[in-house]
Amino acid sequence: MFKVIAKTALKTLAVVAAVIAVAFGVASIGFPSAMAGVFEKLGNYSFATGYASLSYTYSKDIADLARCAQDSILSKNDKNTVKFGDKLIAHEGFYEFCSTESERFKLDYSQYICGGIACAKYRTGDTRGAISLAADAVEKSGGFSEGNAIVQLTLAVEKKGDKAAAEGLLNVMATISAEGKNYEAVINTLNKIINQGDRL
Repeated sequence: MFKVIAKTALKTLAVVAAVIAVAFGVASIGFPSAMAGVFEKLGNYSFATGYASLSYTYSKDIADLARCAQDSILSKNDKNTVKFGDKLIAHEGFYEFCSTESERFKLDYSQYICGGIACAKYRTGDTRGAISLAADAVEKSGGFSEGNAIVQLTLAVEKKGDKAAAEGLLNVMATISAEGKNYEAVINTLNKIINQGDRL
């Protein structure tokens, strides 16, 4: 009797597992955007990036592409951040999209996303590309806001104590017409990195 019950239970579990697997597969293929949202809520941004990428393959919507870049930043996957970030910045609707997102999130979205991509470029060895991107983003913003792309990149350079990168950033800073505490803080940080490098 026990064996019959056990076999029945196992068969039932197998059927339930199969149904769940099929449902998951259908949702993954048919509703990748929704699946990306599920994994974002779970904090699994690596999986979320995969589903957002699949969604973008179907939709070609810049919002899905931006989601790929954002989730890659949050998952700390620099390779994917550069991959999706470069596509996002090259998109013809990038700056219009940034304007919309800035209003939605109440922050300068272009600085947030360009800063994240610039830092990823820097960590993957493309220092020149990182500095160029950060500087371009700041110049287009027409100011020097707190947490802008150059500020983010400066923090990444400071973390490594990278004198050469600091010198490159300092040269770029000399070409930017700005002032204020955020600007001065970056200048001071870069000089500190350079001076520490000279003492080594």
